[in-house]
Amino acid sequence: MARLTSEELAVLVAESCERQGVPVKVTDVRVLANVATLLRGDGQGLKLEAGGGMADETEEPPSEWRETGS
Repeated sequence: MARLTSEELAVLVAESCERQGVPVKVTDVRVLANVATLLRGDGQGLKLEAGGGMADETEEPPSEWRETGS
């Protein structure tokens, strides 16, 4: 299998997301918390408050989830 360039991968992801009706970039902290739980496999996702915010009262996702400007 040939390696994709960054541009080819971006197009592939965008087209796949469009076909499935999902956004390319997810920013909803609840969705990110669910993904974190699934990836960890230990049920220890981000702790959310009743209002949907993260327990540390910030609306920003953890720094390791932010784009790095690539």
